[in-house]
Amino acid sequence: MCSFDCNHDVVAGYGMCIFECNHDVVAGYGMCSFDCNNDVVAGYGMCIFECNHDVVAGYGMCSFDCNHDVVAGYGMCIFEWNHDVVAGYGMCSFDCNHDVVAGYGMCSFDCNRDVVAGYGMCSFGL
Repeated sequence: MCSFDCNHDVVAGYGMCIFECNHDVVAGYGMCSFDCNNDVVAGYGMCIFECNHDVVAGYGMCSFDCNHDVVAGYGMCIFEWNHDVVAGYGMCSFDCNHDVVAGYGMCSFDCNRDVVAGYGMCSFGL
């Protein structure tokens, strides 16, 4: 289903788009709303409020002008930050950058956090 001036293509599975959004689904399903772009290759995904969301394997969510890419596993990004997950999972919030290679991690409040093996946390500009 799509409504309110949106574009919606479904190849395999199903999907919904709402309020002037673009939504393409190759395998699985997904939802996008409020002027966001959502592409799903395998699995499913959701994007809300002008965010960009690409899912290759697994699933993910992005909201409020954030960018979120998931290669393996899953992840969430909120409030204009960038979050990439290669293996495992992770969360970052409030304009921080977070990359996880193996394990998981969290970063918040304008911090940079890289995890190769294991996990960690950084906060408040550290």
